[in-house]
Amino acid sequence: MRSCSRRGAPTRACTGTGRANRWLELALATALLCLLAPASASAAVTLDQFTVTPGSTQAGSHPDVTIFQRAALSSADDDVRDTFVRLAPGLLGNPQNAAVCTSATLRSDAGCPAAAKVGTVQVTATIHLLPPLVSLEDQVIDGTVYNLKPTGVEPARLGLKLEPRVLPAPLPGLPAVYLESPVYLRPGADGIGLESVFADQPREQSGLNVQITSVRLTFLGKASKGTFMRMPTSCGPLTSIGRVNSYEMPTFSEKTSVFTPTGCDSLGFSPTAEGALGSPSATRKGSLPPLTTTLEFDPEEAALKTAQVTLPPLGVVVLDPAMSSVRGPPSGSTSLVRTLTDGTALPAWPAGTAVP
Repeated sequence: MRSCSRRGAPTRACTGTGRANRWLELALATALLCLLAPASASAAVTLDQFTVTPGSTQAGSHPDVTIFQRAALSSADDDVRDTFVRLAPGLLGNPQNAAVCTSATLRSDAGCPAAAKVGTVQVTATIHLLPPLVSLEDQVIDGTVYNLKPTGVEPARLGLKLEPRVLPAPLPGLPAVYLESPVYLRPGADGIGLESVFADQPREQSGLNVQITSVRLTFLGKASKGTFMRMPTSCGPLTSIGRVNSYEMPTFSEKTSVFTPTGCDSLGFSPTAEGALGSPSATRKGSLPPLTTTLEFDPEEAALKTAQVTLPPLGVVVLDPAMSSVRGPPSGSTSLVRTLTDGTALPAWPAGTAVP
């Protein structure tokens, strides 16, 4: 134990046990080091790990699907802002098989009902107290993913609730955090895939610098009303895409993840087809009878890749004015796509024509 100086003019404050108040010295030294430290280079964010992992590779099955993203940030003062995911074509979720929760209910004291749960989330973060000297690393925050009521034209919406987190005293606890993401079906070079973005993620909570470093989202194979996630029914390598950016670096860092479904040959495929031509009010010669075709599929069997309908010799085909664009005619035309707005008649289609 070191005693205090006994010189007439004391050079430091003493405690009851003779120790100096080193906390104040540490704080002053830390502040001095921060002032003397060289300025950091330009901010950068890298998506250094991205995986999409189904619980089973069986084609057409309903496993849990886990999406993992880990970002590396070059500065303790920067934070992940937006995380984007495009799932491989055919890897789909069915929001109709879960109860729907509203954005207001998600944030209420009662919260969303358990029947609206479609997944779980686990966030890992670093809490910077006196960067770069004092930080709490690998703080794990758990949460739940809910099926939210869509907004506008979006087909689905996800809501995340991160549970409150107790931190070591005397630090304040972290409150609950809420995030939302619209979900869209968008075409790409490899087909139609689900896309979502969790935008403007929080940078601090309770006055603390909370830097999110990784997010693990697990979507359930089964929800409260039936199956939720479904594997593709095409057994070839399929690619998912992940992207992240930061508040200081808006350019996205991208990484891909590939998985291959198996067991496609075990799936059934037994669609049924129905067609009807005519109506009681369109029986006279030269009238314009409606033509309808219906294909039905078992949702647990292989998905449809292509379909075509073979027309009988109809003479002239006239399209409903409500249709904005159609394909036609397959011969005698340099353009396979025509836009009709007034029910204009197209040239006759030969018997046996296959309509895509």
